[in-house]
Amino acid sequence: MADINQFKQSGLNLLNHGDRSEREFWPLLADRFPSYEILWRNFIVPLTHRIDSLSANDPKKWIRLRTEIPVRYEQTAMAHYSVFYFLGRAVKRLLEEKAVLNHPEDVLFLLDSVGDNFNSFLSKMNDLGTDCGCRVFEVEGLQFPKDFYPFNKISDYRDILLHNAVIGRAIEVQQMFVPDWNPDKNKSPLERVKNSWRAAEMLKQDEWISTKKLLDDVIEDVCTTLERFWKQAIETVEGMSFLSKMNRVIRLEDYGPLSLDGISMTSEVAASGTIVRPKQ
Repeated sequence: MADINQFKQSGLNLLNHGDRSEREFWPLLADRFPSYEILWRNFIVPLTHRIDSLSANDPKKWIRLRTEIPVRYEQTAMAHYSVFYFLGRAVKRLLEEKAVLNHPEDVLFLLDSVGDNFNSFLSKMNDLGTDCGCRVFEVEGLQFPKDFYPFNKISDYRDILLHNAVIGRAIEVQQMFVPDWNPDKNKSPLERVKNSWRAAEMLKQDEWISTKKLLDDVIEDVCTTLERFWKQAIETVEGMSFLSKMNRVIRLEDYGPLSLDGISMTSEVAASGTIVRPKQ
């Protein structure tokens, strides 16, 4: 009979057993967000057809959630995956910009989507924890994104860069600068210039930040925050109360022990959630 504990030593990994996007983005995130793979292996994999030996040779089905998985587990898996997907896209987009980062909003809106799904993940995991008699995250009374740096910073930049007129920017050789951010809006250069190009002209040199430094720093801070919370989730998922309840709810007793025999490590797989339509 399959058991969640066996997945820790299963050898499953994102480069060989992840979906299309996980295989693409994992090399960009593995060093900064390693706990994503651990929680994926211990918590997400048991929800999928990867534990079904009859699906071993069907890469289109293998990565998909099993039909008997309760909706609350599905929604948690979706939030977990979406955090990784939008973060991977943000890092890739930043790398594509190379030298002069003329369009920081392209990266910031992806990071804002990371925040939206991170917030959802916190809520969904706490719901599962409550169902198992445990608490995953101590976030009672905290407001998102206000109390979750750097997502408060990302949200402020996103709002001003995407929902206002184009703000004043500064240019040097091979560098683009935008007004710097302060959590106190009364002291924030970003807030001060959002409605005036002339106000941007009056900013001091130390009130600007290069787009490269802004995005490099904020991505590093996002990964640090996510890693901290994912470690908490792993600790809960590995606890006996969570394990015993999850074993029953997702019906692991219906499946034999996990085996990777017959799995093609080079199989082309779709992205999670992608529906492969039959040809007309």
